[in-house]
Amino acid sequence: MKNIFNVFVNEVNMRDYQRKGKYILPQAVYHTAIWRIRDYYRIKKLAEDIINENATMDGLPKSNAISDTVAQKAIKREKYLSEIKQIDNALLEIPQEYRVGVWNSVLFRQPYPLDATRVTYSRYKSKFIYFVSKNLKLI
Repeated sequence: MKNIFNVFVNEVNMRDYQRKGKYILPQAVYHTAIWRIRDYYRIKKLAEDIINENATMDGLPKSNAISDTVAQKAIKREKYLSEIKQIDNALLEIPQEYRVGVWNSVLFRQPYPLDATRVTYSRYKSKFIYFVSKNLKLI
């Protein structure tokens, strides 16, 4: 049983391998940043859905507290938009010609395009993840 677990852990670690170099992060921060990036489209949809959702009034009292649902929605939406902006800003740190390859590699685990070496794309992927971590104040 122990061998199966080790194989699984090694397989997971190799899939999201952090390359050695200038942009080294603690492992937990690295994986947190990757998953925040991979959550990009869901967060974008949540921010959009806040605008489109309607309050349902069923006539039943909910609590004695006074609530400002519009302000709560605005605060929640601003939080989502801020995270989206931080990820977008980190992507702007990458040269234009490598952005799509790095983006698809992180989000969809696609192989790098063949227009540059794997080392070049790996370097920019590390830089992108590092700047996402920095922008989201994970480091």
